[in-house]
Amino acid sequence: ALADGRDYCATGSVVESPSRDRLAYTVDFSGDEIYELRVRDISAGGSGGSCSGSGTASPSGTGNDIDDDDKEVPSNDHRIEGLEVDGTVVWGSDDTTLYYLRLDAQHRPYQVWRHVIGTDPKEHDVMIFEELD
Repeated sequence: ALADGRDYCATGSVVESPSRDRLAYTVDFSGDEIYELRVRDISAGGSGGSCSGSGTASPSGTGNDIDDDDKEVPSNDHRIEGLEVDGTVVWGSDDTTLYYLRLDAQHRPYQVWRHVIGTDPKEHDVMIFEELD
């Protein structure tokens, strides 16, 4: 389970791709409402990205299927490295394009970015909208 070995785990968005072969989801492991963006291949019967099955905070358990550097990563799960997002994710019209919101210094969503799965977000993601104060 996603929450295994964690003190805290809450999911934000959990959204199927247009073909229903992939699941994009956001997860917060700190309680600070800063989420990681992840994608899971569900075409082979993989389960969704819920901490406790209800999408709410969950106490930790034990196990080794957590997507950490020192843990084994499930073969059907992919963490998009280097992104801290607000918890919202939306699919584009295909199974490779995602849109997400980045946070400002006050942790408010202010930029919409496009990510193509399989690319480095630091080099290839494109900001498509910015709301300035």
